[in-house]
Amino acid sequence: MAGYANSKSNTISNANGYRADGSINGYSTGVYGTWYANKADNTGAYVGTWAQYSWFKNRVTGEGMSSEAYDSQGFTASVESGYTFRLGQAEDGLQSYFVQPKAALTWMGVKADNTQS
Repeated sequence: MAGYANSKSNTISNANGYRADGSINGYSTGVYGTWYANKADNTGAYVGTWAQYSWFKNRVTGEGMSSEAYDSQGFTASVESGYTFRLGQAEDGLQSYFVQPKAALTWMGVKADNTQS
């Protein structure tokens, strides 16, 4: 899997009215996989997992201050498990209805270079 991120933000302090603008551009690449207990129709228990590494370019500009640019990067991983119940199927056999309770845990270890303004 691969991804691209782009975000722009601004904030205004309620305490003093100062403003700051920020931007982030980044890329990620990773892998994923899923195990199904019933491979015939993907019902029953399943476990899915994915992991990715990401790289970001960050910039923040405070009101009346010079712009600060810094990098951030890191690893993110997730595991999910659940159970897929088939509730029914349409008469034409082309549509099925499912319920899938599940739980997931995600860990993110993206860290930024040191910067201060």
